[in-house]
Amino acid sequence: MIRIGRSLPKVRWMRPTSNRSWIITSLIIIAFVIGIHKTFHRYKSDDLSELTLTILTAIKGSSDPDYIHIDSSGNHIWQKKCGGNVNIINHKVLLLRDGTLFGHFIDAKRTGGDDVLRVIGQPENDEFVRVNKGFIRVPCDDVVLPKLYIQSTYQHFIKTIDITTQHQKYGGTTEQKYLQPFGIVVERKDYANVYWTMIELYNAFLTTKMFSRDPSQTCIVVLDVHPRGKLDELWSMVFQRVIRVKEIKDQEVNFRDLIFGIDTYSGPITAGMELLPFIYEFQETIYRANALCIPAKTPCSLGSQYLNITLILRNNYVAHARNPSGKIKRKLLNEEEIINEIRSAMPSTKLTAVQLDDLSMEDQVKLIYNTDILIGVHGAGLGHVIMMRPQSGLIELFPTLYFLFRNKHFEEFANWVGVHYSSWYNCDVFFGDSEWLYVPPKTVVQLLQEMTTKICSGITLK
Repeated sequence: MIRIGRSLPKVRWMRPTSNRSWIITSLIIIAFVIGIHKTFHRYKSDDLSELTLTILTAIKGSSDPDYIHIDSSGNHIWQKKCGGNVNIINHKVLLLRDGTLFGHFIDAKRTGGDDVLRVIGQPENDEFVRVNKGFIRVPCDDVVLPKLYIQSTYQHFIKTIDITTQHQKYGGTTEQKYLQPFGIVVERKDYANVYWTMIELYNAFLTTKMFSRDPSQTCIVVLDVHPRGKLDELWSMVFQRVIRVKEIKDQEVNFRDLIFGIDTYSGPITAGMELLPFIYEFQETIYRANALCIPAKTPCSLGSQYLNITLILRNNYVAHARNPSGKIKRKLLNEEEIINEIRSAMPSTKLTAVQLDDLSMEDQVKLIYNTDILIGVHGAGLGHVIMMRPQSGLIELFPTLYFLFRNKHFEEFANWVGVHYSSWYNCDVFFGDSEWLYVPPKTVVQLLQEMTTKICSGITLK
């Protein structure tokens, strides 16, 4: 506690000059927050409606070539241009038929996949590629490519699309060779963050379902040049093949169907959709890739003599080129004390305390799959909850600040996959626990026992 106390900042600016001014200030802040909240949810509701329309239109249109959907303004939701080679779905998704990527139009300082320790200090902009006009070409007998209005973070790629006539040559030959039948373009944002990786992975998986395709027959085209990370392995688990910039830098890659799908910030997860389409199929794909059975029973009916509790530890590690010290926030100050208390108070459980990035991705998936209760301080690692079995449990520990500014990312993840959820907020130290968080060991045990009751009705572990 002394360590935490010393880290407390002096927040003199928060002291009111009088009770009256404090009340007025509080009311203004509350009104401001409520206004933002209402505005946010109004826009969020609109986004959900548009997203649902996009998904349903793609599913119906891909299964029925003659499907026509017109909105209330008389506009076609599925627009077909260039004789059907350019397809725009609700201005959110772009499908190109017979599209070719010309790698020599890529402008990038690196080709990606470097060891992060070898690129320490490189600017973040160097991890994204720039492409020139003609990078993407699609057959079109129109004189000029029709204007493509797409609401997507992939717009900088889409605007490089050029057209070629049906009879022009590809790659210097008259033969049109389909090297890849079905591809999805992905530009990862935070490649080392489990939360954002799961969002992008799920969005790509959903795109395959929207177009009635199998992930095991899908090629992911990664158009970024981030350093190598363990989360990269997840893409290979879910999809048939992953093509990176270094593989196409000086090549021409043709796709029967090439998709610019739902981008990082526009999918069901970020929009807060009540139910995630195909989420259990997404889980099952990851399970099968790691030779794990599809769970049909709750944790307490598996015949095990104990419950598996996994405590996620947060220690400094280097994941980004811009953080050479590897320093992270929200670390447990008393992790050894907590570990000892759990083992003493709950001897019939099996506790695994682990820093997940020390494990391979395969071992991480297997550990999470076999976990009955996952507990840890709020952080991206809790994004693993999306791979937990239904009816298991997640306990999330929060520093004080999050009591005022709620973060429901992993609570939503848990709800979507049928995982029980509970949380704890530190109320003892105000604004002084952003780096180190002290959690009373007996409180942790109480949280675990309460979660045990939730997932094992009628069973009490001693």
